Amino acid sequence: MTGGLYRIATTLADPLAPLIARLLVRDPRERNERLGHYGAGPLPARPLWMHAASAGEMTGVEPVLDEIARLPEPPPVVLSATTRTGRARAGRFAQPARVLFAPADFPGCVKRATNALAPRALLLMETELWPNLIRVAHDAGFPVAIGNGRITARSHGRMKRAAALYREAVSRLAAVGCQTEADAARFREWGAQTDRVFVHGNTKADQDAPDADSPITRRPGERWILFASVRPGEENAVEEAIAMIAGECPSARFVVGPRHPDRSPFLRTARDRGFSRWSERGQEKGAESKSDNPLPPRIVLDTIGEQASFFAAMDVAFIGGSIADHGGHNPLEAARVGTPVLFGPHMQNCRDLADALLASGGGREVRSGPELGHAILTLLGNDPDREMMADGARAMFESNRGASRRLVHELVARGVLA
Repeated sequence: MTGGLYRIATTLADPLAPLIARLLVRDPRERNERLGHYGAGPLPARPLWMHAASAGEMTGVEPVLDEIARLPEPPPVVLSATTRTGRARAGRFAQPARVLFAPADFPGCVKRATNALAPRALLLMETELWPNLIRVAHDAGFPVAIGNGRITARSHGRMKRAAALYREAVSRLAAVGCQTEADAARFREWGAQTDRVFVHGNTKADQDAPDADSPITRRPGERWILFASVRPGEENAVEEAIAMIAGECPSARFVVGPRHPDRSPFLRTARDRGFSRWSERGQEKGAESKSDNPLPPRIVLDTIGEQASFFAAMDVAFIGGSIADHGGHNPLEAARVGTPVLFGPHMQNCRDLADALLASGGGREVRSGPELGHAILTLLGNDPDREMMADGARAMFESNRGASRRLVHELVARGVLA
């Protein structure tokens, strides 16, 4: 599809946007924001408009906000999100003057949003290449930049189905900050001007560890394992590993965090699998976790945003979406607190981070449920080996810090944050 065809199709569909929003969105405020109506509440003058899709991408936004706040004359920031989880995560940040839902990529919605915000620049995080948004912003005369940019091999393949459309969008970018050299090469391949592309690293590595206390209290002799961001197709592998570990290590305790709790098949059958839902601890959750009453030996996380707080208390963590081919997930939350990291072979979404963990000794790759169980048992039975992995994970994390500072420095130097 070309940019012209996309523009025609979305322009023809534009009058239907209110009806579509009414059918899909219940909350009136969310509905208005997705249509580009930002009248509910004051807006700052000439803000930097930052946009990230979801909670995962928002992890890399907060350190950038902190760096922007350190500028001699920091601009006000309006932060938008695509998903509800992303908006909820953004709402907990201290820096943005306003947090909004991004407009749907219909010309009318985008024009209303850009007219209301009148930003000095638009900074899109990772791969938020919305053609109408980029075109309208470019035509309005303010620069559009990418931060924490990445194009995975999978995204690269999908983009080929609408190559002309994406080439047109990418060619309009004033600056393209990328996580890795491979990402930079792909952006150049998609039409980004060579002198506008730079590599700054992954801003998620600048995220500080949570200040809050761990949600669990370890008791003498207990071993805790977190299976994080588990995706459909790998639940059986996780259960195989748990059965193997429980059979040989009775003191083992297990936490499973589905990637999308609201639609997780694992969560729907949690009780049948012998798991207790974390949220059902209700008002007693905080008190019980600090009391003499033991936690259930098998816990499934059925809330959004709490998984990160568990890593520091774990002996080992497995990063999901990687035994089943979902591209893997970000291992930095485990690495920053020195938790040994295991993952499957399908880490193409974070290949550079996975390779760095392997090189530092902080991570190991497994290919199946039995391999996962065996690897965890080996680590639980070998404290020096586990401590060596913990040191390697921390070293890898520290070596990746500074990306947010480099990104903001480049955006200032290139006039995007003028």
